[in-house]
Amino acid sequence: VVAICIGEHLGQSCGHIHIVSPPAFVVIAGYCFSISFLLWARILLAYSYVLISWAWWGADDTSFAFGRQLSISSSTHEELSLELSERDMTPPCSPDHGQGNHNQAESDQSLHRHAEDEVPSFASIAASFCGLRASQRLVEPLRARKPSVAVAALGFLASVAVFGQRCGSYKMLRGELDACLGPLLSGEGVTQAPVWLSEFGTDVRDQYWEHMIRYLGDRELDFAYWSINGEKRFNESETYGLLKDDSLTIRHPWKLEMLMSLVPHRRS
Repeated sequence: VVAICIGEHLGQSCGHIHIVSPPAFVVIAGYCFSISFLLWARILLAYSYVLISWAWWGADDTSFAFGRQLSISSSTHEELSLELSERDMTPPCSPDHGQGNHNQAESDQSLHRHAEDEVPSFASIAASFCGLRASQRLVEPLRARKPSVAVAALGFLASVAVFGQRCGSYKMLRGELDACLGPLLSGEGVTQAPVWLSEFGTDVRDQYWEHMIRYLGDRELDFAYWSINGEKRFNESETYGLLKDDSLTIRHPWKLEMLMSLVPHRRS
């Protein structure tokens, strides 16, 4: 939502800052998409691993395995901490407390060494995020909070639907293009100048194409479609081309028909 709002703000004008900012914004958005894609892919793999494990070994070995290991590990740390605290609070009960203190010191050192061994190393931390247990660590919190996850997912889908309809509307496209081309078409105090719109090709009859054809017709703009040739380079097709690779056959008749509808017919 924040990215959409920023992109909408940067596209409102063709000032100097706004000309430089959108490419930078696109680059940053590309990096953010790559990072989010990796995170979502990791969650998808985690779910796949848990489902496959559940189908192969059974629910008892996968659904609660990580929970048992985590509880055992936690109880071990709690028992160790309790034992250390009890050792520190217990006074010497023997007259020969010198030898007792020495044995207690050795015991405390061994317990502290054991506690240091329990401290997770870099390898264990990496395994907790990338290993097999990490899959269950990602899945179990979501399963434990199904209502919250469902509400969050529905909210996300609803926001995508609302913003998608708003940003994909013809009114939004017309406003964005008019913000840049408006002074050339009908600016106050500015001599009207012709606008030549080019390189707006497509290979599918989608909403973008429908809006572009409608805008060209409403504003009566001159245009140059890209591209006409059907071959981008040797042995590589140009899917946006009006013609196929043989430069004779029409690739998309519907596209040529819609472009021809914008050409005014001359009266004989």
